[in-house]
Amino acid sequence: MSGDRRISRNFGFPARRTLPVQADWEDPSVDLKRRLRDAVPRPVADRAREVRKLVSGWKHRGDRYECPICRRSYGSMLPAGSRVDALCPGCRSAERHRKMALVLARVTPALTEPQRILHIAPEPALRMWLEAQDTVDYVCADLLRGDVDLRLDITRLDLPDDSFDGVICSHVLEHVDEDVLAMREFARVLRPGGWALLNVPHEPGRATTYEDPSITTAEGRLAAFGQEDHVRIYGRDEFLERVSRAGLSYVDSFPITPAETARFRLEATPDFDVIVIASPTG
Repeated sequence: MSGDRRISRNFGFPARRTLPVQADWEDPSVDLKRRLRDAVPRPVADRAREVRKLVSGWKHRGDRYECPICRRSYGSMLPAGSRVDALCPGCRSAERHRKMALVLARVTPALTEPQRILHIAPEPALRMWLEAQDTVDYVCADLLRGDVDLRLDITRLDLPDDSFDGVICSHVLEHVDEDVLAMREFARVLRPGGWALLNVPHEPGRATTYEDPSITTAEGRLAAFGQEDHVRIYGRDEFLERVSRAGLSYVDSFPITPAETARFRLEATPDFDVIVIASPTG
């Protein structure tokens, strides 16, 4: 069945083996979902995902799209809000997750050399994909979740200097008051030659970052920043300047073709995310 077949082309991947937010307030419904999720044993959750993958693969069978994470092809993908063909039917990865996987495979040594990787607020699809790699010594962390290896505040990482080869942090910094301090902590725990994949949403065309520390309510943040738990709206150039100010050099252009962007469904909205691979300058 095409919906459940393995992709024979590897698109730059080597062969593979077959936070929430840091905010001052908590949405009770989100907290309940977190407790329910954390109560499910990991093996049970993993098995449920495998069953869902098989069922969804049949329902969405076809060859229009490919997922670079679960390595299967589909005739259609699942919607997410107003976005059509957004979520992989198998692993439930969103557009940005699939793009991050391609960047990790093509720009970093994560899948070709032994790497100890710290993954902040781990996305389930990326987590399972990275844990399956022979080269990766995987550690995940979050401030609040219970289904992680470490409970950490990313602005004050309780970790030794030079202890990781890579850090992954996606859609977290827009929740953190001291975002530059968090990135400095990433630089501190990275070994020489290490890398950090940083990903934030931004408003295309915005020249500067908008933030206002006096806005502390969920309603106020929704109105000002577009989401109840965000503390800013990034402008692309200013985010990159903050990366530099944190002691990191960066690359923000990656070898992904327009055809692959369409085939893998990598963009929810063009230029919505800013993804960089950053390395300590010191």
